Amino acid sequence: MNSECLAYNDPSCVSPCSVLNQNNYEASGLDAGNAIQRNPRYRQAFVLRADAYRKLGKEKEAAADAEMVRRLNEDEAFGK
Repeated sequence: MNSECLAYNDPSCVSPCSVLNQNNYEASGLDAGNAIQRNPRYRQAFVLRADAYRKLGKEKEAAADAEMVRRLNEDEAFGK
């Protein structure tokens, strides 16, 4: 996966889910982290990283990313 694809939400890029399905959770988490650095409000990158963290047994990190997704959803709902 290309982090720039995630960072710019380019629909022509490989789906984040397809990388996660390849069972390369470490790489998926790193790609998502790079995308988050480029675009800290990119919700799908947090979802992907949270899922990768869960699969790696990193529950604390997964919970933090899930909380960020909740906040981003809330911001969007209230037009922030």
